[in-house]
Amino acid sequence: MSIFIEKKTKNFYNIFLKKNDNLKLIKKYIKNIYIPFGLEEYKHKLIINIELEKQNEFNEFIKLLQNHINELFIKKELVNVFKIRKNKKLLYRLNIKNIKRTINSKIYYNNNEISIYALDKKINANVEIEISGIWVHKNTFGIYINLLKLFY
Repeated sequence: MSIFIEKKTKNFYNIFLKKNDNLKLIKKYIKNIYIPFGLEEYKHKLIINIELEKQNEFNEFIKLLQNHINELFIKKELVNVFKIRKNKKLLYRLNIKNIKRTINSKIYYNNNEISIYALDKKINANVEIEISGIWVHKNTFGIYINLLKLFY
């Protein structure tokens, strides 16, 4: 299995896992995350910030992925996909998946689908995410992560 990167637009590259001749977006299920702020708007997009412990399998995967991608964009500066908070936990920004102005991220409360706008803040949850690509802006680049499903 290897990573395959495909240029989609001038400022965006898709990231796939390549196994044999099959390409798949990278999807991960992360348990026991904390959502401190609920649904937010950032640069005209809906997002959810999630908080994780520093020692986490997902964090290790992201570090390896960022190191691999950093080798491809040598003349650009990597913008970390996470921020370290004062409590030493890592804060990740998840983008709400939007296709043709339709929200495709799903939120489940007690196994029932609810509106994304009904999402509480200061909750513990499990999430399914996809790492859809790499954004590029001037001399910087970073990983773009979509929220697929959230369960609490």
